[in-house]
Amino acid sequence: MSSILDALLAVRKHSPIYWTNIQHSEQIDPEERTLSEREADTLTKIIGPRLRAMRQERGLSLLNVAEATDISTSFLSLVEKGRSDITFTKLIRLLGFYDVSVSDLLPQGTHADHVAVMRQSEQRFLHSSEERLDVCVLARTPDPTMHPQLAVYQPGGHMKYAAHKGEEWFYVLAGQIALHMLDGSNITFGPGDSGYYSCDRVAAISNTGPTEARLIAVSSPPHF
Repeated sequence: MSSILDALLAVRKHSPIYWTNIQHSEQIDPEERTLSEREADTLTKIIGPRLRAMRQERGLSLLNVAEATDISTSFLSLVEKGRSDITFTKLIRLLGFYDVSVSDLLPQGTHADHVAVMRQSEQRFLHSSEERLDVCVLARTPDPTMHPQLAVYQPGGHMKYAAHKGEEWFYVLAGQIALHMLDGSNITFGPGDSGYYSCDRVAAISNTGPTEARLIAVSSPPHF
Protein backbone atom coordinates (compact mmCIF):
# COMPACT_ATOMS: atom_id res chain seq x y z
CA MET A 1 0.00 0.00 0.00
CA SER A 2 2.84 2.38 0.85
CA SER A 3 4.27 1.98 -2.64
CA ILE A 4 0.97 3.13 -4.17
CA LEU A 5 0.85 6.18 -1.90
CA ASP A 6 4.47 6.99 -2.69
CA ALA A 7 3.74 6.82 -6.39
CA LEU A 8 0.69 9.06 -6.12
CA LEU A 9 2.37 11.60 -3.89
CA ALA A 10 5.35 11.72 -6.24
CA VAL A 11 3.10 13.65 -8.66
CA ARG A 12 3.79 16.66 -6.46
CA LYS A 13 7.36 16.73 -7.72
CA HIS A 14 6.17 17.35 -11.27
CA SER A 15 5.38 20.98 -10.57
CA PRO A 16 7.66 22.15 -7.75
CA ILE A 17 6.88 25.87 -7.85
CA TYR A 18 3.13 25.27 -7.83
CA TRP A 19 3.28 22.86 -4.89
CA THR A 20 5.62 25.08 -2.91
CA ASN A 21 3.08 27.88 -3.23
CA ILE A 22 0.09 25.70 -2.38
CA GLN A 23 1.59 24.07 0.70
CA HIS A 24 3.17 27.18 2.17
CA SER A 25 0.83 29.91 0.97
CA GLU A 26 1.43 32.00 4.09
CA GLN A 27 5.18 32.11 3.29
CA ILE A 28 5.07 32.56 -0.50
CA ASP A 29 7.99 34.50 -1.87
CA PRO A 30 6.67 37.37 -4.07
CA GLU A 31 8.75 36.16 -7.02
CA GLU A 32 7.33 32.62 -6.71
CA ARG A 33 3.80 34.00 -6.71
CA THR A 34 4.61 35.97 -9.83
CA LEU A 35 5.87 32.82 -11.56
CA SER A 36 2.71 30.92 -10.62
CA GLU A 37 0.46 33.71 -11.88
CA ARG A 38 2.51 34.03 -15.04
CA GLU A 39 2.01 30.31 -15.79
CA ALA A 40 -1.75 30.58 -15.27
CA ASP A 41 -1.86 33.61 -17.54
CA THR A 42 0.02 31.70 -20.24
CA LEU A 43 -2.48 28.83 -20.08
CA THR A 44 -5.39 31.25 -20.40
CA LYS A 45 -3.80 32.70 -23.51
CA ILE A 46 -3.32 29.21 -24.97
CA ILE A 47 -6.88 28.02 -24.32
CA GLY A 48 -8.65 31.16 -25.55
CA PRO A 49 -7.35 31.19 -29.13
CA ARG A 50 -7.98 27.44 -29.47
CA LEU A 51 -11.57 27.86 -28.36
CA ARG A 52 -11.95 30.60 -30.96
CA ALA A 53 -10.41 28.37 -33.63
CA MET A 54 -12.84 25.55 -32.78
CA ARG A 55 -15.78 27.93 -33.05
CA GLN A 56 -14.64 29.35 -36.37
CA GLU A 57 -13.86 25.90 -37.81
CA ARG A 58 -17.51 25.01 -37.16
CA GLY A 59 -18.75 28.21 -38.78
CA LEU A 60 -20.35 29.44 -35.56
CA SER A 61 -20.77 32.96 -34.25
CA LEU A 62 -20.31 33.99 -30.64
CA LEU A 63 -24.08 34.33 -30.45
CA ASN A 64 -24.55 30.73 -31.63
CA VAL A 65 -22.28 29.45 -28.90
CA ALA A 66 -23.76 31.74 -26.26
CA GLU A 67 -27.30 30.55 -26.95
CA ALA A 68 -26.25 26.89 -26.87
CA THR A 69 -24.18 27.10 -23.67
CA ASP A 70 -25.93 29.90 -21.74
CA ILE A 71 -22.66 31.83 -21.54
CA SER A 72 -22.76 35.50 -22.53
CA THR A 73 -21.18 36.64 -25.81
CA SER A 74 -19.16 39.32 -24.03
CA PHE A 75 -17.65 36.76 -21.66
CA LEU A 76 -16.94 34.31 -24.49
CA SER A 77 -15.17 37.06 -26.37
CA LEU A 78 -12.94 37.87 -23.39
CA VAL A 79 -12.06 34.19 -22.91
CA GLU A 80 -11.24 33.71 -26.60
CA LYS A 81 -8.94 36.74 -26.44
CA GLY A 82 -7.17 35.30 -23.39
CA ARG A 83 -8.30 38.22 -21.25
CA SER A 84 -10.49 36.36 -18.75
CA ASP A 85 -10.31 33.31 -16.52
CA ILE A 86 -13.05 30.70 -17.01
CA THR A 87 -14.56 28.33 -14.48
CA PHE A 88 -14.26 24.60 -15.09
CA THR A 89 -18.06 24.40 -15.00
CA LYS A 90 -18.33 26.76 -17.99
CA LEU A 91 -15.34 25.20 -19.75
CA ILE A 92 -16.95 21.76 -19.51
CA ARG A 93 -20.10 23.22 -21.08
CA LEU A 94 -18.06 24.57 -23.99
CA LEU A 95 -16.14 21.32 -24.42
CA GLY A 96 -19.40 19.37 -24.47
CA PHE A 97 -20.86 21.72 -27.06
CA TYR A 98 -17.80 21.38 -29.31
CA ASP A 99 -17.64 17.63 -28.57
CA VAL A 100 -13.97 17.73 -27.58
CA SER A 101 -11.92 17.21 -24.40
CA VAL A 102 -9.52 19.57 -22.68
CA SER A 103 -6.68 17.58 -24.27
CA ASP A 104 -7.70 19.11 -27.59
CA LEU A 105 -6.99 22.57 -26.19
CA LEU A 106 -3.51 21.84 -24.86
CA PRO A 107 -0.24 20.91 -26.57
CA GLN A 108 0.03 17.15 -27.04
CA GLY A 109 2.53 15.14 -25.02
CA THR A 110 5.29 13.11 -26.61
CA HIS A 111 4.77 9.53 -27.77
CA ALA A 112 7.13 6.57 -27.52
CA ASP A 113 6.29 3.07 -28.74
CA HIS A 114 2.55 3.72 -28.63
CA VAL A 115 2.81 5.21 -25.14
CA ALA A 116 1.68 8.78 -24.52
CA VAL A 117 4.41 10.27 -22.36
CA MET A 118 3.99 13.47 -20.37
CA ARG A 119 7.23 14.83 -19.05
CA GLN A 120 7.55 16.95 -15.96
CA SER A 121 8.19 20.05 -18.06
CA GLU A 122 4.97 19.47 -20.04
CA GLN A 123 2.62 19.34 -17.04
CA ARG A 124 0.55 22.44 -16.39
CA PHE A 125 -2.23 23.37 -14.00
CA LEU A 126 -5.42 25.02 -15.20
CA HIS A 127 -6.70 27.49 -12.63
CA SER A 128 -10.18 28.72 -11.72
CA SER A 129 -10.10 31.45 -9.08
CA GLU A 130 -13.89 31.53 -8.76
CA GLU A 131 -14.09 27.80 -8.00
CA ARG A 132 -10.82 27.84 -5.98
CA LEU A 133 -9.71 24.87 -8.02
CA ASP A 134 -6.60 23.85 -9.96
CA VAL A 135 -6.49 20.88 -12.31
CA CYS A 136 -3.52 19.25 -13.99
CA VAL A 137 -4.33 17.02 -16.96
CA LEU A 138 -2.00 14.04 -16.53
CA ALA A 139 -2.20 12.70 -20.10
CA ARG A 140 -2.80 14.45 -23.40
CA THR A 141 -3.38 12.31 -26.45
CA PRO A 142 -5.69 12.45 -29.48
CA ASP A 143 -9.07 10.75 -29.05
CA PRO A 144 -8.59 9.59 -25.44
CA THR A 145 -10.97 7.05 -23.92
CA MET A 146 -10.27 8.16 -20.36
CA HIS A 147 -9.09 11.31 -18.67
CA PRO A 148 -6.65 11.22 -15.71
CA GLN A 149 -6.16 14.39 -13.70
CA LEU A 150 -4.77 15.78 -10.47
CA ALA A 151 -7.20 18.19 -8.79
CA VAL A 152 -6.40 20.61 -5.97
CA TYR A 153 -9.33 22.22 -4.13
CA GLN A 154 -8.58 25.12 -1.81
CA PRO A 155 -10.76 25.46 1.34
CA GLY A 156 -14.23 26.36 0.08
CA GLY A 157 -13.35 25.15 -3.41
CA HIS A 158 -16.13 23.53 -5.40
CA MET A 159 -17.21 22.52 -8.88
CA LYS A 160 -20.71 21.92 -10.16
CA TYR A 161 -21.18 18.89 -12.38
CA ALA A 162 -22.91 19.11 -15.73
CA ALA A 163 -25.02 15.95 -15.98
CA HIS A 164 -23.42 13.58 -18.44
CA LYS A 165 -23.00 9.88 -19.10
CA GLY A 166 -19.87 8.09 -18.00
CA GLU A 167 -18.07 6.98 -14.88
CA GLU A 168 -15.42 8.49 -12.65
CA TRP A 169 -12.99 7.18 -10.06
CA PHE A 170 -10.90 9.21 -7.62
CA TYR A 171 -8.42 8.69 -4.80
CA VAL A 172 -8.00 11.35 -2.10
CA LEU A 173 -4.36 12.22 -1.42
CA ALA A 174 -5.00 14.86 1.25
CA GLY A 175 -7.78 16.89 2.82
CA GLN A 176 -11.51 16.26 2.82
CA ILE A 177 -13.96 16.38 -0.05
CA ALA A 178 -17.67 15.72 -0.44
CA LEU A 179 -19.73 14.43 -3.32
CA HIS A 180 -23.08 16.20 -3.44
CA MET A 181 -25.51 13.81 -5.07
CA LEU A 182 -28.54 14.76 -7.16
CA ASP A 183 -30.80 13.01 -4.63
CA GLY A 184 -29.71 15.52 -1.98
CA SER A 185 -27.35 13.23 -0.06
CA ASN A 186 -23.68 13.99 0.61
CA ILE A 187 -20.78 11.54 0.87
CA THR A 188 -17.54 12.66 2.56
CA PHE A 189 -14.08 11.29 1.72
CA GLY A 190 -10.74 11.71 3.51
CA PRO A 191 -7.10 10.79 2.79
CA GLY A 192 -6.82 7.23 1.48
CA ASP A 193 -10.51 7.02 0.56
CA SER A 194 -11.62 6.44 -3.01
CA GLY A 195 -14.90 6.67 -4.87
CA TYR A 196 -16.32 5.23 -8.07
CA TYR A 197 -19.60 6.54 -9.43
CA SER A 198 -21.82 7.25 -12.39
CA CYS A 199 -21.42 10.88 -13.48
CA ASP A 200 -25.15 11.40 -14.01
CA ARG A 201 -25.79 11.04 -10.27
CA VAL A 202 -23.49 13.81 -8.99
CA ALA A 203 -24.48 17.47 -8.63
CA ALA A 204 -21.18 18.88 -7.32
CA ILE A 205 -17.91 18.16 -5.57
CA SER A 206 -16.42 20.41 -2.89
CA ASN A 207 -13.70 20.78 -0.29
CA THR A 208 -15.47 20.61 3.07
CA GLY A 209 -12.34 20.68 5.21
CA PRO A 210 -10.17 23.49 6.63
CA THR A 211 -7.14 22.68 4.45
CA GLU A 212 -6.55 22.09 0.75
CA ALA A 213 -7.79 18.81 -0.70
CA ARG A 214 -5.88 16.91 -3.37
CA LEU A 215 -7.09 13.97 -5.40
CA ILE A 216 -6.24 11.88 -8.43
CA ALA A 217 -9.27 11.29 -10.66
CA VAL A 218 -9.94 9.32 -13.83
CA SER A 219 -13.09 9.78 -15.92
CA SER A 220 -14.32 7.71 -18.86
CA PRO A 221 -15.27 8.77 -21.38
CA PRO A 222 -13.54 12.15 -21.03
CA HIS A 223 -15.97 14.92 -20.14
CA PHE A 224 -13.36 17.58 -19.58
